[in-house]
Amino acid sequence: MEKNVVAKSNKKLIAILLVAIIAVVGVYFVFLKKNSSPKSIFTKAINKEYEKFMDAFEVDEKKLDKAVVVDQKIDFDIDIDKSIIGADGKKMIDELNKLGLSVTTAFDSKKSEGIFDLAATYDKKDLIALALYLTENKGYVELKNLFDKYIEVDMDSSELLNVSSTASFDKKDAKYLVKSVKDNLLDSLEEKQFKKSTEKIDVNGKETKLSKITLGLSEKDANQLAIKFIKNVKEDKKFIKIMAKQLDMKESDLKEMLNQSVKSLEENKDLSTEDILFISVYAKGNNPIGFGLEAEDAEFRIIEDNKNKSTLTVKSGEVEIPFVIEKVEKGNTTEYKVSVDFQGLKASISLKSEEIKKDKEYKLTFTIKAMDMIDVKITDEVEVEFKDKLDMPEFKNTVKAENISEEDSNKIMAKLSENETIMEFVKALGSM
Repeated sequence: MEKNVVAKSNKKLIAILLVAIIAVVGVYFVFLKKNSSPKSIFTKAINKEYEKFMDAFEVDEKKLDKAVVVDQKIDFDIDIDKSIIGADGKKMIDELNKLGLSVTTAFDSKKSEGIFDLAATYDKKDLIALALYLTENKGYVELKNLFDKYIEVDMDSSELLNVSSTASFDKKDAKYLVKSVKDNLLDSLEEKQFKKSTEKIDVNGKETKLSKITLGLSEKDANQLAIKFIKNVKEDKKFIKIMAKQLDMKESDLKEMLNQSVKSLEENKDLSTEDILFISVYAKGNNPIGFGLEAEDAEFRIIEDNKNKSTLTVKSGEVEIPFVIEKVEKGNTTEYKVSVDFQGLKASISLKSEEIKKDKEYKLTFTIKAMDMIDVKITDEVEVEFKDKLDMPEFKNTVKAENISEEDSNKIMAKLSENETIMEFVKALGSM
Protein backbone atom coordinates (compact mmCIF):
# COMPACT_ATOMS: atom_id res chain seq x y z
CA MET A 1 0.00 0.00 0.00
CA GLU A 2 2.76 2.42 1.02
CA LYS A 3 4.73 1.45 -2.09
CA ASN A 4 1.76 2.37 -4.30
CA VAL A 5 1.41 5.74 -2.57
CA VAL A 6 5.13 6.42 -2.97
CA ALA A 7 5.01 5.33 -6.63
CA LYS A 8 2.04 7.61 -7.32
CA SER A 9 3.78 10.48 -5.52
CA ASN A 10 6.93 9.92 -7.58
CA LYS A 11 4.92 9.85 -10.81
CA LYS A 12 3.15 13.05 -9.78
CA LEU A 13 6.48 14.68 -8.92
CA ILE A 14 8.01 13.56 -12.23
CA ALA A 15 4.98 14.92 -14.09
CA ILE A 16 5.30 18.28 -12.31
CA LEU A 17 9.03 18.39 -13.10
CA LEU A 18 8.38 17.60 -16.77
CA VAL A 19 5.78 20.35 -17.01
CA ALA A 20 8.19 22.76 -15.30
CA ILE A 21 11.04 21.80 -17.65
CA ILE A 22 8.81 22.20 -20.72
CA ALA A 23 7.63 25.59 -19.40
CA VAL A 24 11.20 26.78 -18.76
CA VAL A 25 12.36 25.56 -22.18
CA GLY A 26 9.34 27.23 -23.80
CA VAL A 27 10.01 30.53 -22.02
CA TYR A 28 13.71 30.28 -22.98
CA PHE A 29 12.92 29.84 -26.68
CA VAL A 30 10.35 32.66 -26.62
CA PHE A 31 12.95 34.88 -24.91
CA LEU A 32 15.66 33.77 -27.36
CA LYS A 33 13.41 34.48 -30.33
CA LYS A 34 12.40 37.85 -28.96
CA ASN A 35 16.00 38.85 -28.21
CA SER A 36 17.36 37.65 -31.55
CA SER A 37 14.78 39.49 -33.65
CA PRO A 38 16.21 42.18 -35.98
CA LYS A 39 14.72 45.04 -33.97
CA SER A 40 15.96 43.67 -30.62
CA ILE A 41 19.54 43.36 -31.97
CA PHE A 42 19.32 46.88 -33.44
CA THR A 43 17.98 48.19 -30.10
CA LYS A 44 20.75 46.39 -28.20
CA ALA A 45 23.37 48.06 -30.40
CA ILE A 46 21.90 51.53 -29.86
CA ASN A 47 21.66 50.98 -26.10
CA LYS A 48 25.28 49.78 -26.03
CA GLU A 49 26.49 52.99 -27.71
CA TYR A 50 24.18 55.08 -25.51
CA GLU A 51 25.84 53.62 -22.38
CA LYS A 52 29.30 54.46 -23.78
CA PHE A 53 28.16 58.00 -24.57
CA MET A 54 26.74 58.57 -21.08
CA ASP A 55 29.83 57.09 -19.37
CA ALA A 56 32.06 59.50 -21.30
CA PHE A 57 30.21 62.47 -19.79
CA GLU A 58 30.28 61.29 -16.18
CA VAL A 59 31.78 64.03 -14.00
CA ASP A 60 32.16 64.68 -10.32
CA GLU A 61 28.92 66.42 -9.27
CA LYS A 62 30.78 68.53 -6.69
CA LYS A 63 33.02 70.02 -9.40
CA LEU A 64 30.04 71.34 -11.36
CA ASP A 65 29.58 74.13 -8.79
CA LYS A 66 33.21 75.22 -9.03
CA ALA A 67 34.96 77.66 -11.32
CA VAL A 68 37.17 75.86 -13.87
CA VAL A 69 40.65 77.07 -14.87
CA VAL A 70 42.53 75.37 -17.73
CA ASP A 71 46.17 76.35 -18.37
CA GLN A 72 47.84 75.21 -21.60
CA LYS A 73 51.35 75.42 -23.03
CA ILE A 74 51.40 74.67 -26.75
CA ASP A 75 54.46 74.03 -28.95
CA PHE A 76 54.78 73.18 -32.66
CA ASP A 77 57.15 70.84 -34.47
CA ILE A 78 56.02 70.67 -38.10
CA ASP A 79 57.86 69.40 -41.15
CA ILE A 80 56.14 69.37 -44.57
CA ASP A 81 58.03 68.65 -47.77
CA LYS A 82 58.73 71.71 -49.93
CA SER A 83 57.24 69.91 -52.96
CA ILE A 84 53.82 70.11 -51.29
CA ILE A 85 53.78 73.67 -49.92
CA GLY A 86 56.48 75.46 -51.92
CA ALA A 87 59.41 77.55 -50.68
CA ASP A 88 57.25 80.28 -49.09
CA GLY A 89 55.09 77.68 -47.37
CA LYS A 90 58.24 76.03 -46.00
CA LYS A 91 59.41 79.38 -44.60
CA MET A 92 56.04 79.98 -42.98
CA ILE A 93 56.17 76.54 -41.31
CA ASP A 94 59.70 77.31 -40.03
CA GLU A 95 58.39 80.53 -38.44
CA LEU A 96 55.40 78.73 -36.95
CA ASN A 97 57.76 76.26 -35.28
CA LYS A 98 59.39 79.18 -33.46
CA LEU A 99 56.08 80.12 -31.80
CA GLY A 100 55.02 79.03 -28.34
CA LEU A 101 51.59 79.67 -26.84
CA SER A 102 50.46 79.90 -23.24
CA VAL A 103 46.68 79.92 -22.96
CA THR A 104 44.45 80.19 -19.91
CA THR A 105 40.74 79.53 -20.31
CA ALA A 106 38.61 79.94 -17.21
CA PHE A 107 34.91 80.23 -16.53
CA ASP A 108 32.46 80.36 -13.68
CA SER A 109 29.06 79.50 -15.12
CA LYS A 110 27.14 80.43 -11.97
CA LYS A 111 28.49 83.99 -11.98
CA SER A 112 28.69 84.26 -15.79
CA GLU A 113 32.38 85.15 -15.55
CA GLY A 114 35.19 84.05 -17.79
CA ILE A 115 38.84 84.66 -18.68
CA PHE A 116 40.71 84.05 -21.92
CA ASP A 117 44.40 84.84 -21.54
CA LEU A 118 46.92 84.41 -24.37
CA ALA A 119 50.70 84.89 -24.24
CA ALA A 120 52.85 84.13 -27.28
CA THR A 121 56.61 83.75 -27.61
CA TYR A 122 58.71 83.84 -30.76
CA ASP A 123 62.06 82.09 -30.79
CA LYS A 124 61.66 81.79 -26.97
CA LYS A 125 61.26 85.58 -26.56
CA ASP A 126 58.07 87.37 -25.44
CA LEU A 127 55.98 88.34 -28.46
CA ILE A 128 52.59 89.55 -27.28
CA ALA A 129 50.20 89.05 -24.38
CA LEU A 130 46.53 89.93 -24.10
CA ALA A 131 43.49 88.91 -22.10
CA LEU A 132 39.70 89.05 -22.38
CA TYR A 133 37.72 89.16 -19.15
CA LEU A 134 33.99 88.46 -19.20
CA THR A 135 31.55 89.67 -16.58
CA GLU A 136 27.77 89.39 -16.51
CA ASN A 137 27.10 92.00 -19.19
CA LYS A 138 30.49 93.44 -20.14
CA GLY A 139 33.83 92.40 -21.50
CA TYR A 140 37.24 93.92 -20.79
CA VAL A 141 40.28 93.58 -23.07
CA GLU A 142 43.74 93.90 -21.58
CA LEU A 143 46.65 94.63 -23.94
CA LYS A 144 49.50 93.73 -21.63
CA ASN A 145 52.66 95.85 -21.94
CA LEU A 146 50.90 97.94 -24.63
CA PHE A 147 48.12 99.86 -22.88
CA ASP A 148 47.62 100.70 -19.20
CA LYS A 149 43.80 100.68 -19.34
CA TYR A 150 41.21 97.93 -19.66
CA ILE A 151 39.20 98.39 -22.87
CA GLU A 152 35.51 98.01 -22.08
CA VAL A 153 33.20 96.37 -24.63
CA ASP A 154 29.49 95.57 -24.30
CA MET A 155 28.72 91.85 -24.52
CA ASP A 156 26.55 89.22 -22.87
CA SER A 157 28.98 86.72 -21.38
CA SER A 158 26.18 84.25 -20.60
CA GLU A 159 25.87 83.60 -24.36
CA LEU A 160 29.62 83.19 -24.83
CA LEU A 161 29.81 80.79 -21.89
CA ASN A 162 26.67 79.00 -23.09
CA VAL A 163 24.93 79.73 -19.81
CA SER A 164 21.21 80.44 -19.71
CA SER A 165 20.22 83.29 -17.44
CA THR A 166 16.70 81.91 -17.01
CA ALA A 167 17.26 78.19 -16.50
CA SER A 168 19.98 75.94 -15.10
CA PHE A 169 20.63 72.71 -16.95
CA ASP A 170 20.55 70.02 -14.27
CA LYS A 171 22.68 66.94 -14.96
CA LYS A 172 19.80 64.58 -14.15
CA ASP A 173 17.53 66.54 -16.51
CA ALA A 174 20.13 66.27 -19.29
CA LYS A 175 20.40 62.50 -18.77
CA TYR A 176 16.64 62.13 -18.85
CA LEU A 177 16.32 64.11 -22.08
CA VAL A 178 18.98 62.03 -23.88
CA LYS A 179 17.46 58.76 -22.65
CA SER A 180 13.95 59.88 -23.54
CA VAL A 181 14.96 60.85 -27.09
CA LYS A 182 16.74 57.50 -27.53
CA ASP A 183 13.87 55.42 -26.10
CA ASN A 184 11.16 57.26 -28.02
CA LEU A 185 13.04 56.97 -31.31
CA LEU A 186 13.43 53.22 -30.81
CA ASP A 187 9.78 52.87 -29.78
CA SER A 188 8.79 54.64 -32.98
CA LEU A 189 10.37 51.89 -35.08
CA GLU A 190 8.47 48.74 -36.08
CA GLU A 191 9.78 45.21 -36.53
CA LYS A 192 8.61 45.11 -40.17
CA GLN A 193 10.95 47.99 -41.04
CA PHE A 194 14.03 45.82 -40.44
CA LYS A 195 15.64 43.30 -42.78
CA LYS A 196 18.11 40.61 -41.75
CA SER A 197 20.85 39.21 -43.99
CA THR A 198 24.36 37.78 -43.67
CA GLU A 199 27.63 39.22 -44.90
CA LYS A 200 31.24 38.04 -44.80
CA ILE A 201 33.49 40.76 -43.39
CA ASP A 202 37.11 40.88 -42.28
CA VAL A 203 37.15 41.02 -38.46
CA ASN A 204 40.60 41.30 -36.88
CA GLY A 205 42.25 39.77 -39.97
CA LYS A 206 39.82 36.88 -40.32
CA GLU A 207 36.88 36.61 -42.72
CA THR A 208 33.83 36.29 -40.48
CA LYS A 209 30.16 35.65 -41.23
CA LEU A 210 28.08 38.39 -39.58
CA SER A 211 24.38 39.10 -39.30
CA LYS A 212 23.41 42.40 -40.89
CA ILE A 213 20.31 44.13 -39.51
CA THR A 214 19.24 46.95 -41.83
CA LEU A 215 16.74 49.72 -41.31
CA GLY A 216 15.77 51.22 -44.67
CA LEU A 217 14.18 54.65 -44.68
CA SER A 218 12.27 56.34 -47.47
CA GLU A 219 10.98 59.92 -47.42
CA LYS A 220 7.60 58.57 -46.29
CA ASP A 221 9.20 56.40 -43.58
CA ALA A 222 11.22 59.33 -42.22
CA ASN A 223 8.09 61.50 -42.16
CA GLN A 224 6.10 58.83 -40.28
CA LEU A 225 8.98 58.25 -37.88
CA ALA A 226 9.09 61.97 -37.05
CA ILE A 227 5.33 62.02 -36.43
CA LYS A 228 5.47 59.01 -34.09
CA PHE A 229 8.47 60.40 -32.24
CA ILE A 230 6.87 63.81 -31.63
CA LYS A 231 3.61 62.20 -30.49
CA ASN A 232 5.54 59.98 -28.09
CA VAL A 233 7.56 62.78 -26.45
CA LYS A 234 4.44 64.97 -26.30
CA GLU A 235 2.90 62.44 -23.91
CA ASP A 236 6.04 62.33 -21.74
CA LYS A 237 5.15 64.82 -18.98
CA LYS A 238 8.66 64.94 -17.53
CA PHE A 239 10.22 65.52 -20.96
CA ILE A 240 7.82 68.39 -21.64
CA LYS A 241 8.51 69.93 -18.23
CA ILE A 242 12.29 69.85 -18.67
CA MET A 243 12.24 71.08 -22.29
CA ALA A 244 9.83 73.90 -21.48
CA LYS A 245 12.16 74.99 -18.70
CA GLN A 246 15.20 74.97 -20.97
CA LEU A 247 13.41 76.78 -23.80
CA ASP A 248 11.91 79.27 -21.35
CA MET A 249 8.41 78.40 -22.56
CA LYS A 250 5.13 77.47 -20.99
CA GLU A 251 4.43 73.75 -21.13
CA SER A 252 1.16 74.42 -22.95
CA ASP A 253 2.99 76.50 -25.58
CA LEU A 254 5.56 73.74 -26.13
CA LYS A 255 2.79 71.15 -26.57
CA GLU A 256 1.03 73.41 -29.05
CA MET A 257 4.28 73.86 -30.99
CA LEU A 258 4.68 70.06 -31.15
CA ASN A 259 1.04 69.70 -32.26
CA GLN A 260 1.68 72.15 -35.07
CA SER A 261 4.80 70.19 -36.09
CA VAL A 262 2.76 66.98 -36.28
CA LYS A 263 0.05 68.73 -38.27
CA SER A 264 2.63 70.10 -40.71
CA LEU A 265 4.23 66.66 -41.15
CA GLU A 266 0.84 65.00 -41.68
CA GLU A 267 0.13 67.42 -44.51
CA ASN A 268 3.16 66.13 -46.44
CA LYS A 269 1.82 64.26 -49.47
CA ASP A 270 3.32 62.42 -52.45
CA LEU A 271 6.39 61.35 -50.50
CA SER A 272 8.63 58.75 -52.08
CA THR A 273 8.40 55.18 -50.74
CA GLU A 274 11.79 54.22 -52.16
CA ASP A 275 14.44 53.66 -49.49
CA ILE A 276 17.17 56.31 -49.73
CA LEU A 277 19.00 55.79 -46.42
CA PHE A 278 20.10 52.49 -44.89
CA ILE A 279 21.26 52.19 -41.29
CA SER A 280 22.78 48.82 -40.41
CA VAL A 281 23.93 46.95 -37.33
CA TYR A 282 26.43 44.11 -37.72
CA ALA A 283 26.24 41.33 -35.15
CA LYS A 284 28.18 38.21 -34.26
CA GLY A 285 25.39 35.96 -33.04
CA ASN A 286 23.22 38.35 -31.05
CA ASN A 287 26.17 40.54 -30.05
CA PRO A 288 26.38 43.84 -32.02
CA ILE A 289 29.95 44.64 -33.12
CA GLY A 290 29.47 47.32 -35.76
CA PHE A 291 27.39 49.92 -37.60
CA GLY A 292 26.90 50.86 -41.22
CA LEU A 293 25.40 53.77 -43.13
CA GLU A 294 24.55 53.77 -46.85
CA ALA A 295 23.18 56.57 -49.00
CA GLU A 296 23.26 56.77 -52.78
CA ASP A 297 26.75 55.67 -53.89
CA ALA A 298 28.48 56.10 -50.51
CA GLU A 299 28.85 53.63 -47.68
CA PHE A 300 30.42 53.90 -44.23
CA ARG A 301 30.96 50.87 -42.01
CA ILE A 302 32.73 50.50 -38.67
CA ILE A 303 33.43 47.06 -37.21
CA GLU A 304 34.87 46.39 -33.76
CA ASP A 305 37.79 43.97 -34.19
CA ASN A 306 38.36 43.79 -30.44
CA LYS A 307 37.95 45.97 -27.36
CA ASN A 308 40.62 48.47 -28.45
CA LYS A 309 40.59 48.19 -32.23
CA SER A 310 38.00 48.94 -34.93
CA THR A 311 38.06 49.21 -38.70
CA LEU A 312 36.25 52.05 -40.47
CA THR A 313 35.59 51.34 -44.15
CA VAL A 314 34.64 54.17 -46.51
CA LYS A 315 33.30 53.06 -49.88
CA SER A 316 32.36 55.11 -52.92
CA GLY A 317 31.59 53.24 -56.11
CA GLU A 318 34.34 50.66 -56.60
CA VAL A 319 36.79 52.43 -54.29
CA GLU A 320 36.99 51.05 -50.75
CA ILE A 321 39.36 52.56 -48.16
CA PRO A 322 39.89 50.94 -44.74
CA PHE A 323 40.93 53.03 -41.72
CA VAL A 324 42.19 51.30 -38.58
CA ILE A 325 41.17 52.95 -35.29
CA GLU A 326 43.14 51.89 -32.23
CA LYS A 327 43.22 52.70 -28.54
CA VAL A 328 46.50 51.85 -26.79
CA GLU A 329 46.76 52.11 -22.99
CA LYS A 330 50.07 51.87 -21.17
CA GLY A 331 50.44 53.03 -17.59
CA ASN A 332 49.20 56.62 -17.36
CA THR A 333 49.26 57.06 -21.15
CA THR A 334 46.36 56.54 -23.55
CA GLU A 335 46.78 56.93 -27.30
CA TYR A 336 44.05 57.08 -29.95
CA LYS A 337 45.34 56.42 -33.45
CA VAL A 338 43.75 56.35 -36.91
CA SER A 339 45.88 54.89 -39.71
CA VAL A 340 45.37 54.07 -43.38
CA ASP A 341 47.37 52.06 -45.90
CA PHE A 342 45.74 52.44 -49.32
CA GLN A 343 47.45 51.75 -52.64
CA GLY A 344 50.86 52.57 -51.23
CA LEU A 345 49.74 55.66 -49.34
CA LYS A 346 50.45 55.33 -45.63
CA ALA A 347 49.22 57.96 -43.20
CA SER A 348 48.26 58.23 -39.54
CA ILE A 349 46.77 60.66 -37.04
CA SER A 350 47.16 60.15 -33.31
CA LEU A 351 46.33 61.83 -30.02
CA LYS A 352 48.31 60.70 -26.99
CA SER A 353 47.28 61.72 -23.49
CA GLU A 354 49.63 61.26 -20.55
CA GLU A 355 48.29 61.89 -17.06
CA ILE A 356 51.06 63.62 -15.10
CA LYS A 357 49.03 64.30 -11.95
CA LYS A 358 45.68 62.55 -11.44
CA ASP A 359 42.70 64.61 -12.62
CA LYS A 360 44.90 67.73 -12.81
CA GLU A 361 47.93 67.69 -15.14
CA TYR A 362 48.12 66.14 -18.61
CA LYS A 363 50.42 66.16 -21.61
CA LEU A 364 48.68 65.86 -24.98
CA THR A 365 50.58 65.06 -28.15
CA PHE A 366 48.88 65.38 -31.52
CA THR A 367 50.70 63.93 -34.53
CA ILE A 368 50.06 63.57 -38.26
CA LYS A 369 52.32 61.48 -40.48
CA ALA A 370 52.01 60.81 -44.21
CA MET A 371 54.72 58.86 -46.03
CA ASP A 372 58.00 60.76 -45.57
CA MET A 373 56.48 64.06 -46.66
CA ILE A 374 54.35 65.23 -43.72
CA ASP A 375 55.35 65.07 -40.07
CA VAL A 376 53.31 67.24 -37.72
CA LYS A 377 53.69 67.22 -33.94
CA ILE A 378 51.85 69.55 -31.59
CA THR A 379 52.34 69.21 -27.83
CA ASP A 380 49.93 70.66 -25.31
CA GLU A 381 50.72 70.63 -21.60
CA VAL A 382 47.42 71.02 -19.76
CA GLU A 383 46.69 71.79 -16.12
CA VAL A 384 43.12 71.79 -14.84
CA GLU A 385 42.08 73.39 -11.56
CA PHE A 386 38.70 73.79 -9.85
CA LYS A 387 38.39 76.90 -7.69
CA ASP A 388 35.74 78.56 -5.55
CA LYS A 389 36.00 81.73 -7.65
CA LEU A 390 38.00 83.27 -10.48
CA ASP A 391 40.77 85.80 -9.87
CA MET A 392 39.16 88.73 -11.67
CA PRO A 393 40.75 92.24 -11.76
CA GLU A 394 38.89 95.21 -10.23
CA PHE A 395 38.66 97.11 -13.57
CA LYS A 396 39.21 100.55 -12.01
CA ASN A 397 41.13 102.10 -14.89
CA THR A 398 38.92 101.50 -17.95
CA VAL A 399 37.98 103.13 -21.25
CA LYS A 400 35.16 102.25 -23.61
CA ALA A 401 36.35 100.91 -26.96
CA GLU A 402 34.63 103.70 -28.87
CA ASN A 403 36.24 106.34 -26.62
CA ILE A 404 39.88 105.40 -27.19
CA SER A 405 41.59 108.62 -28.21
CA GLU A 406 43.98 109.13 -31.09
CA GLU A 407 46.71 109.78 -28.52
CA ASP A 408 46.04 106.38 -26.89
CA SER A 409 46.07 104.67 -30.30
CA ASN A 410 49.43 106.29 -31.11
CA LYS A 411 50.84 105.12 -27.76
CA ILE A 412 49.78 101.54 -28.50
CA MET A 413 51.39 101.66 -31.95
CA ALA A 414 54.56 103.14 -30.48
CA LYS A 415 54.77 100.34 -27.91
CA LEU A 416 54.33 97.77 -30.67
CA SER A 417 57.15 99.28 -32.73
CA GLU A 418 59.41 99.32 -29.64
CA ASN A 419 58.95 95.59 -29.18
CA GLU A 420 61.97 94.07 -30.96
CA THR A 421 60.45 90.58 -30.99
CA ILE A 422 57.29 91.80 -32.75
CA MET A 423 59.36 93.68 -35.32
CA GLU A 424 61.51 90.58 -35.89
CA PHE A 425 58.39 88.45 -36.37
CA VAL A 426 56.78 90.96 -38.75
CA LYS A 427 60.00 91.18 -40.77
CA ALA A 428 60.19 87.39 -41.04
CA LEU A 429 56.61 87.21 -42.32
CA GLY A 430 57.24 90.06 -44.75
CA SER A 431 60.18 88.29 -46.35
CA MET A 432 57.99 85.41 -47.60
